[in-house]
Amino acid sequence: MEDFIAKASPEFEYCTKENEDTATIIYTSGTTGSPKGVMLTHGNFIKAFDAHFEFFKFKNFEEELSLAFLPLTHVFERSWSLLCLYGGARVYFLEDPKNISKALEEVKPTMMCAVPRFFQKVYAGVLEKAEEGSGVKKKIFKWALQTGWQTAELKRNEKSIPLDLKIKQTIADTLVFSKIKDRMGGRLWFLPCGGASLSPEITRFFESVGIHVTVGYGLTETTATLTLFPLTRFEHGSSGRPLPGVEIRIGENDEIQARGNGIMKGYYGKPEETQKVFTGDGWFKTGDAGKIDDNGNLIITDRLKDLMKTSNGKYIAPQPVENLLTNNNFIQQIVLIAEGRQFVSALIVPNFEFLRDYLRKNNIAFTTWEDIVKNEKVNDFYKKKIKELQSDLSDYEKVKKFTLMPSEFDISTGEITPTLKVKRGVVLKKYAALIEEMY
Repeated sequence: MEDFIAKASPEFEYCTKENEDTATIIYTSGTTGSPKGVMLTHGNFIKAFDAHFEFFKFKNFEEELSLAFLPLTHVFERSWSLLCLYGGARVYFLEDPKNISKALEEVKPTMMCAVPRFFQKVYAGVLEKAEEGSGVKKKIFKWALQTGWQTAELKRNEKSIPLDLKIKQTIADTLVFSKIKDRMGGRLWFLPCGGASLSPEITRFFESVGIHVTVGYGLTETTATLTLFPLTRFEHGSSGRPLPGVEIRIGENDEIQARGNGIMKGYYGKPEETQKVFTGDGWFKTGDAGKIDDNGNLIITDRLKDLMKTSNGKYIAPQPVENLLTNNNFIQQIVLIAEGRQFVSALIVPNFEFLRDYLRKNNIAFTTWEDIVKNEKVNDFYKKKIKELQSDLSDYEKVKKFTLMPSEFDISTGEITPTLKVKRGVVLKKYAALIEEMY
């Protein structure tokens, strides 16, 4: 360091940085209000990174390779990419996320952080491909998934794998799983997931394939991670356990509260707003509802501000229902409406790639998407699909009416965040007339 200082240009002043000094200001996505500048310190980042390495005990981390395709303006990708560099791994940056498929095959990453929509699309695509196969191929696929699941469960619980199951797993990997993994570059084994909740059937699927999806929970205000899946003994459907140095408690109205090394310095230029999100004894109020199970895993219920109450007095948490429906390959995005209404409705953005294929197979002439989403046959198809998908829901949770949208919700129009979460307030206001038509 002395040599560096000696060679430094006299035009620059070398300044030491303390843990309490602000390292960056990252603005929140503003899904439920105006974006606020979150001040994160050098200590926030360094202590959070050290906690991750203590938590996972990675081996030969400097040999890992990460592909960054999410916006660096968001705390998730920013923190993950910095963590990789901090640990000596290589990071490739992708400018256009739409080229992710090609980039995966070219870069062949071993690690990569992603949002739930990425996993949903892979999952839906694989199931669709399997469904199109012959009867024999369907049986092989089903057998492979069962074999992979048995193996994954033993690994998750740190139990030895019998020789016969090892042989079956090798066959399953050769016939099925290797093809799925090759489409993702062939070397991925560790995938942190954040930004929103992810259905347990999807994490189970990836574990069966041999790719560990590390579901986590956190906010911009907490330097991303508060809790996450360990490599073993995690609980599907949960958000994992707290990082070292992080404490979690459940406060009033089941609100998740936290304190620890990653908690922000405050909102830039907004001391009153900062004060509002801290309790009198210094715990940060996340605005999310949840509970902690007997094994210390955090279970997210929903965002408190997102909870909806129908005119019949029933409370509905939209995220589980929205996840259930978007896990299907024909639904790209969805926004539930229920607050103060007599029943649940939804704005649905079709997966246009799969819908176009459906039109071709059913001899429905393509005109424009504006016309297609109003097509009676297309709407009947979605009615049937949605009825099947929500068969296990309580009647008051089910979508009774919906409107198909002719285009995706987009970042440029302010309808979604950089991590693809829908800004519910923006969408509800912008499409108020369409919503009223359903009632």
